[in-house]
Amino acid sequence: MNWLKLINNQAFKEWLINTGISSTLPQGDFRLDPFGSSLRKFNNAHSWLEVLSNTGVFTPTGRKSQAISDLSSAELLKSDETFTDFGKLVYDKWEEYSIPAGNADYEIHRCLLIISTSFKESSSVYKDYYSRWIELRKIFSFNFLINNKVYLYLFSYLDKDAIGFNPFQFIKSLNLTETDFASTVDWTSIKTYYNDASVNTAVDKYESTINGYLSREGRSSMCIAMELFNSNQTEREAVITEIGITSPELDVLNNILVDIKQSITAFQRIYYGAPGTGKSYKVKEILKGKEARTERVTFHPEYDYASFIGGFKPISEKDAVSGLDEIKYKFVPQIFTNIYINAWQNEFQDYFLVIEEINRGNCAEIFGDTFQLLDEGYEITPSNELTSHLEKELTEKGYDGFTNGKMQLPSNLSLLATMNTSDQSLFPMDSAFKRRWDWEYIPINYKKSPENPSSNFKVNLSDTESFSWIDFIKKVNSIIKENPNLGMDKCIGNYFIKAKDDNISLEEFINKAIFYLWNDVFKDEDDHIFEENTFYEDFFPITEKGKGKVEKILIKIGLIEPKKED
Repeated sequence: MNWLKLINNQAFKEWLINTGISSTLPQGDFRLDPFGSSLRKFNNAHSWLEVLSNTGVFTPTGRKSQAISDLSSAELLKSDETFTDFGKLVYDKWEEYSIPAGNADYEIHRCLLIISTSFKESSSVYKDYYSRWIELRKIFSFNFLINNKVYLYLFSYLDKDAIGFNPFQFIKSLNLTETDFASTVDWTSIKTYYNDASVNTAVDKYESTINGYLSREGRSSMCIAMELFNSNQTEREAVITEIGITSPELDVLNNILVDIKQSITAFQRIYYGAPGTGKSYKVKEILKGKEARTERVTFHPEYDYASFIGGFKPISEKDAVSGLDEIKYKFVPQIFTNIYINAWQNEFQDYFLVIEEINRGNCAEIFGDTFQLLDEGYEITPSNELTSHLEKELTEKGYDGFTNGKMQLPSNLSLLATMNTSDQSLFPMDSAFKRRWDWEYIPINYKKSPENPSSNFKVNLSDTESFSWIDFIKKVNSIIKENPNLGMDKCIGNYFIKAKDDNISLEEFINKAIFYLWNDVFKDEDDHIFEENTFYEDFFPITEKGKGKVEKILIKIGLIEPKKED
């Protein structure tokens, strides 16, 4: 146990004494399951939840308060003893696949459905466990962890800060491999090394607690499920062979895995419309709960292929012989290449690349030959530099995604883009590029309803006077649409201005809405909403002149009536 030799120092001794003095051993940050107490499997919980579903009453065997605490931490149950929304979805999934309640042979199935549902429904706690499992897998093989389960619990206890020391983080900094870890922990060696009664008490407590969890093996089921969720077909078959699962349990497991794969539906879509219609908000809502697997980029005139795909860049590295810094040129992958690799390495999860303002960049230059990948099933041969990188990250690690020297867009990677139609002439898109996308127009919503938050926005002329933002854009946009030189591209959308607590100040209104109308819409038009011989600077100072100028515009567009003279 090389790790133990390296970590047995004064800091670790003090850490053991400090963390072992309490009656219980709370785990640290590196958790791999949701339970904080003795319940380490879901098979009994399944039986309890079945009764709850059928009768509406939660009646677990044993300590009810502890069961409620455990299932609440698992996000399946509320403190008032009713299902959480997530818990009901999970339970329904268990029932959908006819998993028998209380049967421990189906524990991996339960955990797999919890993990897959959490990613689909945005339960953050399970994503945290999953990310920690992936981190652990970067250090150890699956076979090592499952065959030496003590480390699944040990590391969660060691990843706890005390007296300025964290054993797990220290172990990670040593860059050890699994050959430095024996199949079990020699607790006696720790006690012998220190020969201290306080250390003995702490070590006995750690040994007893962890051995108690090992006898129930609930955490390993969760870890096996996370490995299956993250594996490609070849890796999945190896996992199933390693754990020795057979029919009928295997048949049910394969059905779940097939359905998880089929639930991923990738697409390529551009959301377009007038400025402020909520295109980015639409994309944000679609991807809610999937932020961990989403990358965003904004196109602009200087953005190019090397910025999007990757290219050679100077990198400072120390020479192994001289120890001096040297400048070397290496291929540095960028956002598209990185998410392409991540998607191929995690085929059971959906990935998303969001391109904001896609029409503000030169798409033909930015995508280059990769735009052909947008055709379903189409393959391309990448550059030599990209080839070397893909071979290293995919082929040599056993992943698909670079077969026979060809790239192919993974079926779990979606591309979403937004386009402001008022800027569409910045870099015209050719028809070949356009036809490879689905298009969805985001219209301006003038409907006054709770589903349209902008219908509550009001512009404050003064402390006592205001007018409806939605009524204003409806009037102005009707004038814009009637002008043959303008049209919908120049209209103002619902969220053109961000309203704080549904209020838009007069200053914000003039500086944003009036300036846009003056500079970008009616600048070269004879027929407009501004008074003759009016200049934009005439709106300033706002408190002295702005209010009056705005009122004249509101009168001209028919939003308010002229004030009657005395």
